[in-house]
Amino acid sequence: MTNLILQASSPSSSLHFSNKNGEYFDLEITTPALSARKKIFIYTYASSNGFVDFFERLASFQRPWPHHEKWETLEGELKLDATCSASGLVEIKVNLQNMVENDNWSLKCTMIFDFGSLAKVSSDAKRFMET
Repeated sequence: MTNLILQASSPSSSLHFSNKNGEYFDLEITTPALSARKKIFIYTYASSNGFVDFFERLASFQRPWPHHEKWETLEGELKLDATCSASGLVEIKVNLQNMVENDNWSLKCTMIFDFGSLAKVSSDAKRFMET
């Protein structure tokens, strides 16, 4: 899989992971109001498999969970924070930051996914990282 697109059910937003090359991939966030793109560094020397583990953990829940599940890159340029309502709506808060001198910016958005879609998201994330 060369691309991973996570399409939110509400609002009409998406996360598009592409161009994985070694320890980097491109991430584009698109919302109805704006979009941003950034090359993300993935630290692969840890025992954790990054956001694949994050999505596998979310998919492993048998029912909605009351706490926050979080993941972020080593340098903090991408942060994901997920919660799930009792009705099964998964809210993922995305924080994307560019912390380069003279080009500092950040984008925060909230995306809603259906609880039932997490297994597919998890398997798609794993296939993306294996390419």
